Amino acid sequence: AALAQSIAATARSTRSCLLIAAAALCFSTLPAAVSFADPVSSLSDVADDPANAFVSHEERLSKPEAVFSRSPLARLREAKAEFDKALYDAARVRLTFAYTQLVQGIASAPDLDDTIGTASDFDAFISWDVLNPGAPNAGKFLLHFEGRYDWGTTSPQALGFEAGSLVNPANAFARYDPVFLPIRNFFWEQGSPAAGWGYRVGYISPDAIYFTSPHLNPNTTFQTIAGTGNFASGVPDSGFGIAGSYWINDDVRIVAGVHDANADRQDWGDIGEGDFFYAAEIGARLFPRTADGGLSKFTLWNSDGTSDGSASNASTGLSGWGYYVQHDQELTDDGNIVALLKYGKSFDDSGTYDQQAGVSLLFYDQTDFIGVKNDVIGISYNWIEPTSLIPGAREEHNIEVFARVPLFPAVDLTLGYQTIINPSVDPDNDVAHVFGLRLRTTF
Repeated sequence: AALAQSIAATARSTRSCLLIAAAALCFSTLPAAVSFADPVSSLSDVADDPANAFVSHEERLSKPEAVFSRSPLARLREAKAEFDKALYDAARVRLTFAYTQLVQGIASAPDLDDTIGTASDFDAFISWDVLNPGAPNAGKFLLHFEGRYDWGTTSPQALGFEAGSLVNPANAFARYDPVFLPIRNFFWEQGSPAAGWGYRVGYISPDAIYFTSPHLNPNTTFQTIAGTGNFASGVPDSGFGIAGSYWINDDVRIVAGVHDANADRQDWGDIGEGDFFYAAEIGARLFPRTADGGLSKFTLWNSDGTSDGSASNASTGLSGWGYYVQHDQELTDDGNIVALLKYGKSFDDSGTYDQQAGVSLLFYDQTDFIGVKNDVIGISYNWIEPTSLIPGAREEHNIEVFARVPLFPAVDLTLGYQTIINPSVDPDNDVAHVFGLRLRTTF
């Protein structure tokens, strides 16, 4: 009976999405040619969020300066550019892709069968611009597929957990089974910061909306789970939900939403159970040095927990609430040196971490004098106090340093090093060292 109900709910959801898409097609007209200009999301400042991926990827491709000036992917990129224009002119549809490969090794961690792990993260994004393309009040459907593969080895994320680390040195690099998710995100979004409002409804990832910074991304900057996300929260996985934003002025934004607390990126979740995650966040540019200064944020959240008490993303499955504070500060007039401070707290054992805190410093475009752009150097410190649901888990500290440089045009190479101090669930080990190499490209 439960399976039948789940199938029926999935069918109803899929049918609704198709009806909405059909209605939008009937009421839209396709111009002969439309500019690729596109407003960024009013709700998310994550570069790889489906609503931002097209702008961020095009911006990356616009900076060809690199150590080696000729890319081995040059012909592929040229062919795709021609295909993109023809597809958009014909149907107002765009495609963009990102591929990231990470190799990490752990030293000074006893009793590990494997000490080296590698995994890939592949993302495909599809945008169907339905209403007012390029305008502040543009509306579109966005579809995101994701695949993760470990190439037959231990994945870096699994290797980190085997070493007893809950900070974990490799966010996002763990094998999926099956390798490709049928849908990671599928939603309608309308609005932009220029419009002063926006909303998103459908199958969405709430941790791409709340607790975020454009400077924290496991594919382009820091790697740890603690450093790139807020696991001192009950934020669920990708699932059905709705969120909206309102810009009080150019520097102050409010975001709020309701999401399925039973969400699971590998199925449709169970929104019919009536368990929800609620969040409200205010963001402000407090002391900006440039127009692109990031938002400092204060977030309140509450989770009903999951119906069967199972974990979902950062949620332990228990009901509870918490808060998150983040300050994003440019330190120079060109905005190329940025500091971030963050702290999160969960109550009632509702988050994977009871508390977490971090400080990060990033230096952008420091090698311009040798003709290379889009490089970044980063250093961060993170501390966590795990939930009491993990017996014997202790406070853990992490120091991470990385340097990213464009090896070829739009092909970035990152070298990283981490020190894990007191791995939370390995009382026999006081320190572990992590070395990493990451390759990233978009097309």
